[in-house]
Amino acid sequence: MVKKVTNEDIVMLLNEGVVKEQIQTRILLPQILVSGLKHDKVVEEILRCPYCGKEWQEEKPEHKSYLAYGTIQKCPECEKKMFGRIPLQKEKRFEKSSISYEISEFRVTESSKIFYADTALIHGEQGMIFAEYEIHLVYKVDQKMTMQEINLSLLHRAFVTERDKYLYNAAGKRTNKYLKNVFMQDRPMTIVSENAKNFMRNCLFMGGDYNCSESIWMDEFEKGRSVKDSYSYVPRGERKAGETLNQYHFKKVPEPPREYQKIVGKVLNEDLITGMKKRESLCMNCGRVFRDEVKYDWGEVVCTYCGCRSQYQKSLHGLNRKICFLSQEGENTLFIRTVGYRYSFGEEWEVSIEDREEYRCILTFGGEKGEEIHFLVNEGYATNPVWVEKEKYWSQKFRDRIEELSFIGEMPLLKYSALQEYLKQESPGTSYGALQLHSLITFIRFEKKYPVVEQICRRGIVSALAEELQYLSERNEFQRMDLTQQKVCNALKLSEHFTKMLIAHGGWRGTLIDLQRLYALDPNMRPEDYEWIVQHNIDIGSIERVFQETPMTIMRMCAYLENVRINQCFEPSMAINDWCDYLKAAKTIEVDLTDNKAKYPSSLKREHDRAMAKQKLVMDEKKDEFFQKETERYGKLFSYKTDGYLVMPPKNMKDLFEEGRKLCHCVGSYSDRIIQGQTCILFVRKAQEPEKPYFTIEVNPTDKCVVQLRGLSNRLVNQVTEKPLIDFLKEWGEKKHIQLKKAV
Repeated sequence: MVKKVTNEDIVMLLNEGVVKEQIQTRILLPQILVSGLKHDKVVEEILRCPYCGKEWQEEKPEHKSYLAYGTIQKCPECEKKMFGRIPLQKEKRFEKSSISYEISEFRVTESSKIFYADTALIHGEQGMIFAEYEIHLVYKVDQKMTMQEINLSLLHRAFVTERDKYLYNAAGKRTNKYLKNVFMQDRPMTIVSENAKNFMRNCLFMGGDYNCSESIWMDEFEKGRSVKDSYSYVPRGERKAGETLNQYHFKKVPEPPREYQKIVGKVLNEDLITGMKKRESLCMNCGRVFRDEVKYDWGEVVCTYCGCRSQYQKSLHGLNRKICFLSQEGENTLFIRTVGYRYSFGEEWEVSIEDREEYRCILTFGGEKGEEIHFLVNEGYATNPVWVEKEKYWSQKFRDRIEELSFIGEMPLLKYSALQEYLKQESPGTSYGALQLHSLITFIRFEKKYPVVEQICRRGIVSALAEELQYLSERNEFQRMDLTQQKVCNALKLSEHFTKMLIAHGGWRGTLIDLQRLYALDPNMRPEDYEWIVQHNIDIGSIERVFQETPMTIMRMCAYLENVRINQCFEPSMAINDWCDYLKAAKTIEVDLTDNKAKYPSSLKREHDRAMAKQKLVMDEKKDEFFQKETERYGKLFSYKTDGYLVMPPKNMKDLFEEGRKLCHCVGSYSDRIIQGQTCILFVRKAQEPEKPYFTIEVNPTDKCVVQLRGLSNRLVNQVTEKPLIDFLKEWGEKKHIQLKKAV
């Protein structure tokens, strides 16, 4: 019996120096683009060899120049191969987290990982060590391109003999994953020593094949290795799965159904002149074979016998199908099992079906231990299943979509369940939004635990409920609902008439959040007020800011904004922001907002501008000092200039007030928010007229996104006439890592 091989034993034998040497030998450097000019659909470029520094000029049509970025080229001087290109920038340092290398003549691939293999002798046992590295390269770009640093991060590592496998993950913990699922992901660059190649030629499980870039030999190794041998390592998950499987009796899954709403076929012949194809198809719905003639052998096809419609599938690729089975065992145990079927077809359309059970979930309710859940995954083959029990069934791995759902036998546990209502919206299928295995388990589990879940689902609030249950399963806490309550309205933290509004608007999570925020402001809000808010796209955050300044009802707020819309032609979604600014400024200059004439001015624009002007007069010099320090700080982060435009911060508060006065908007009232670090105001100017106000930008410093972009009289950027400005702002956003969102 071989002594256990530890993680430290393997790491000590790894030679990163060999890996780095091989990288420097095999990597293809990109040619350096010194300068370029595009005109009249022709591209003129000056290129430099990264190896010898030779420069040359090329002139190509635009489309050929674009294709050249992904082709192998040779230097006219040193004739070394180059792949792709990089522009010569001011920065001398160039970093990359992947490598481009040639895998065959005229074929290049890019990889962010390295697979390294070598022979090793550990505790007297001869075998091979494998390692997976993540790569990060640092180059120096000058006349030539030289590699300064090769940083490798060790991920998985393993020691393998003909009968044993010792595999450790990045954290150094033992795992029994399949080698192929670890080392052959993302097509890594393979570095195999000569000793390893010689060893693999004589190794039984390799079968004389020493191509480590393929994973066939890994499959053969796993199939030939018996996990029941006394020397084999059995991980904790497999041991727990064995205990669970001994505790419960699993019946054989039903025979695979042959009826299927799919049509498979093959092309018999094709007329090269007309392009017409004769094909033969098998309808799996009725089991009949039919022939037809088409020009294109893709798209929808219709069975001539039963009328079944299906996307055309070529038989040589076979057909995959997944079915989730639900059954009840005993009085309080549910089994959820997912089976994958593989349909294969012979020359005469004889059908053979292979099945592989992939997942098993056991849910026990009302037992001695209360709720009990086991989630098992088959990490082996169909002929040699290896069941592993997982602790966290809600991880990303278990979000498989359920194509079909089948109920086996009577299930009293689900007799009074709202599962059917839940499945009407979270329905099985193959689309992106189809029901996931994790979601099905979560619904059944929490419906039994919290009776109000059934009531919420029956009232049509499925979407918000599904997301709440997902959050609960992952974090073991409620987010927007309290499912311990008995009544639906209490669980949703809303009144009954607010709950009806939620149902009327589809029961979406976003609607629930909005209604909860509005309920906190005004519990007596009418349904028609909410309809008006939705119709005019009023931001709930803006409503909250208005209510922070002065008390009122949502009905009165909507009535005033509607009046502003009709009489002042001011859209409510924009008017509410000016109203909020006005109310804040009015408090600053001690206006009595208990007077309705002051709170709801007859001319919002006029009173808004007056309040801003008066607010400017009460600013003192000390405030201006703090203001200048803050704008100087964020100006270093966000200032930017090109030949056409520039972005700059205000120098002092006078600049801010003048910007608002000349452009007829309220930016002059933003000084407090700037001083407190709540917002950043920047000026957009034309490079030829740097002193003349053009546009004003507000940036949220927390998430670095543009909140507002306004010109004269709060106008927006013209998408047609101001296209150069839009391009400049997009460039500025990319350089400074700022999200423009809907600002342009």
